[in-house]
Amino acid sequence: MKKTRDNEIVTSDNLNKQTGRNYGVDLLRIISMFMVCLLHVLGRGGVLNSAEPQSAVYYAAWLIEIVAYCAVNCYALISGYVGVNSKYKISNLIYLWLQVAFYSVGISVIFKIINYGAIGWTGILKSFLPVTFNQYWYFTAYFGLFLFIPFLNVALHKIPQRIAKWSLIIIVAFITIFSRLNGSLFWVNDGYSALWLIVLYLVGGYVKLYNPFKEIKTWKLTLILIGLLVITWLSKIIIEFATLKIFGQVKGSGILISYLSPTIFMVAVLFLLVFTRINLKHHKLIAFFVPVSFGVYLIHVHPLIWSYVVKDFAVGFASFNPVLMVLAVIGSAVVIYIVCLLIDYIRLLLFRLLKIRPLLLKIENKIKNKLIRE
Repeated sequence: MKKTRDNEIVTSDNLNKQTGRNYGVDLLRIISMFMVCLLHVLGRGGVLNSAEPQSAVYYAAWLIEIVAYCAVNCYALISGYVGVNSKYKISNLIYLWLQVAFYSVGISVIFKIINYGAIGWTGILKSFLPVTFNQYWYFTAYFGLFLFIPFLNVALHKIPQRIAKWSLIIIVAFITIFSRLNGSLFWVNDGYSALWLIVLYLVGGYVKLYNPFKEIKTWKLTLILIGLLVITWLSKIIIEFATLKIFGQVKGSGILISYLSPTIFMVAVLFLLVFTRINLKHHKLIAFFVPVSFGVYLIHVHPLIWSYVVKDFAVGFASFNPVLMVLAVIGSAVVIYIVCLLIDYIRLLLFRLLKIRPLLLKIENKIKNKLIRE
């Protein structure tokens, strides 16, 4: 297929044929994790709560928050995009569990040794079971998703496109619209759930199989994406202003700021569509970042680091002028990302030295072969 008028763009299918991998999607994975860091600097770091309401700093902070809010949705969409045509391996889940346990246990032990933070032996024992005790909500939800992937992939491949399309539209519409009235409706828990990740996986898989909106130019998709972000941001400003005038207090200003928000959902889908079209020829740096990106999350969101290191560390940023605040938030997110990335790279080298992945794959193949013979 010839390139479009956007010379840097090719279709995702064509790109995969050339390189065997879509590095645009990998780039989105990296950017999504960076956006997660931004969210945590603003939220857990204390910027949003400390900024003076309705001030320039306040709205600038919320603009960054809204731009980055689609990060988790993007990550789950990518899982479906990559996983729908991939071979299902339990060893991949076990490998990921070992990575999670490495930090869940390791960081807990370090805090116990240096006697910093409230961590007892019961807490350390719980750290060995990160899924059972929900040490990381995303991994717990993803664990639930992973168990259903074989069935989800069969459904995506076997159900006719028209039926799959309208089924997903109805499912997403019901969840994103009605959950705004009740965040626990359909057990989606405001998006912090395996069910929502399953829905996003199906949408990501559908995008991979059928490349929707392929007739729409990339620049138009980008404009729609920006427009949805602006609408979401303006909705907060307008609702805050209106409710303050009418009721004397802010009510419902975050109605479009949620994983389940229709605008945030569409922004994530558009991000995926745009990045699947990016042709990246120089991909060595991306190939380096991708295997260690999830480690960034595992390290800085560990319950002890979350409570004793990350919490309210950025409160002072709210007293800066808007430009300096934005630079401080972005700079802090960069530092968190790079430091955690380098730590996880050491973990990756250790796992490679111990040949963890080949060993798990070998064990899985032996079990499969034995079951087949029986």
